[in-house]
Amino acid sequence: MNSELQGRLLGGLIFVFGVLLIGAGCYGVWWLNTISSVGYLLLGICVTYNGWERMMPTRYAPIYLEANEPDMLEAVALARAEIERFRDGVKYTQKEAKARFALETGDGYSEHVWAVVHRINGNTLQVSLPSEPGKKVSPADPRAEMPLHDLEDWMLIDKNGQTEGGYTLGAMAKKYLFYKGYVPRGLRLQLDKFVDVDLERYKN
Repeated sequence: MNSELQGRLLGGLIFVFGVLLIGAGCYGVWWLNTISSVGYLLLGICVTYNGWERMMPTRYAPIYLEANEPDMLEAVALARAEIERFRDGVKYTQKEAKARFALETGDGYSEHVWAVVHRINGNTLQVSLPSEPGKKVSPADPRAEMPLHDLEDWMLIDKNGQTEGGYTLGAMAKKYLFYKGYVPRGLRLQLDKFVDVDLERYKN
């Protein structure tokens, strides 16, 4: 049994306990008329929410991919081979555009980040980069110019969440399967909306 399944089973038990607390609180408030039972009701709501979060996780810890790993190299090659589709998407559609880059840190290492793409001028991308390491990028973050040839991956996301590109996330799913034997639920939900990444392909 993998660690995610263990966490989801624990979440299910916590959820059931929370429902029981809510039931006890409702019984005390409405049938016994005891105000102190409100505490059971509020605690039950909090416990139920915590159990649901554990039982149906949408967040996951990214697994580290070395830039020279074969699956990563293949993903970057696929993204760059479709760069004109990304360019057209940025120029002619209203889809949210993101691009992935490797940025050098002060200690000489590389940090791979997703940037929001505002426009493409020739072979230069005008992007917003995360203001802090590990923070989710926002269009309001500081803007910078990045060379198009430094791009590692890209995504075009429509209003329904359907996503083009995102090849490196497919490589991440494959590595999860190889080392942990499963793909986290949050990553599976994300990849379900990817038109260029077939999760079944990475199970082979």
